[in-house]
This record gives sequence, structure tokens and C-alpha cells, in this order.
Amino acid sequence: MSQRISIRRRQFKEKFFPLREEGYTILEIAVKCDISRCTAYDEVRVIAEEHGINYRDLLESPNKSHRAGRTRSSAKPFIGEDFCEKAEQAKQRIEEMQQIVSNEIKEWEDEEES
Repeated sequence: MSQRISIRRRQFKEKFFPLREEGYTILEIAVKCDISRCTAYDEVRVIAEEHGINYRDLLESPNKSHRAGRTRSSAKPFIGEDFCEKAEQAKQRIEEMQQIVSNEIKEWEDEEES
């Protein structure tokens, strides 16, 4: 079964190399394609695998001379770097709470059967 890819992810993959050549950072490209920082780095990993390129090579900053005339204010601000970590922690806590609730329901059902 083929994996479906969102329009924004596809757009990121199509624009990645041309925009990197122009000097854009991964985060700036993510903002242009309206995808999260986490998704952008996931896609960079996929791009590296598809093209047989070392992932770390794609993480290197683009040539600063290409960036002349562009400022940081041209990109939308992104969510802090620790957002993905906090989101993962929240997801784990939710899963733990769901397990607790499931266990309580099971105990309640077992008590009613007795």
C-alpha cells in the first residue's frame, strides 16, 4: 500500500533543494510550506534517504553569502525548540492517563459481574 503524503509535505520536498540553494534554512523553508519544525526535520531525513545523502550534511547551514538582503523578520516565528519534546511528553502522559482510566473501567466492570 503506498503511503499518502500531505500537500504541504510534498511542497516542502519539492522546494527543499531550490530554496536551500538560495540560502534558506530548514526552518525558513518549513515556515514557507506551513509545516512544523518536527515535520520539516522528518522530511529532511526522508529526503536524505531518498537521495542517498548523509542526513547531517543536509542539516548544515546554507552559504551565508546567499542570504544577503534577507532578514530573520522575513520568516514567521516558529514554536520554541523544545516544543516537540514537550508535545511528546504530553502524548505519553495522555496515554498513561488513558491506561489508568481503562484499568478503572475494567475493575468497575469486574466488580459489577461479581
